[in-house]
Amino acid sequence: MTASWFKKWKEIAPIRYKNVRITSAEILALNATPKELVAAPGAGRAIEFVSAALFLDYGAATYTGNGTLIVEAVTGPVVLSGVLPAASLLHKAADGFAVMAPLSTGIDLVVNDAIELKEPTGECTVGDGTLTVRVGYRVHSFIDY
Repeated sequence: MTASWFKKWKEIAPIRYKNVRITSAEILALNATPKELVAAPGAGRAIEFVSAALFLDYGAATYTGNGTLIVEAVTGPVVLSGVLPAASLLHKAADGFAVMAPLSTGIDLVVNDAIELKEPTGECTVGDGTLTVRVGYRVHSFIDY
């Protein structure tokens, strides 16, 4: 009984969480240099994006210019989340929170690929707050199948 219970438990992919801090300099470069949220999990494994909760710690200057955000797989690039508009977070003139959800349609899981936060339309031009991202994800293993 114990062995079969363990085998079934092993097949469940629990939600994992990771906190990632993004500096002002990194926010200003998120189009050219996306920020890795979760490293590639290894051969035969794929990351499923579950959610991202973002906290903007406002500095002295509001971010201007672009500022929409997406979560994507690195090498695809496969977009994994809906778009977070700039006005929802980065263009605020105060501390702010936002949540990003996965796309509601079928998404390709990319084997052994990291996921990252990106500004897809260009860079913010000014601003100096920091961003903390708490990303929820699952790692699916296809090694034993």
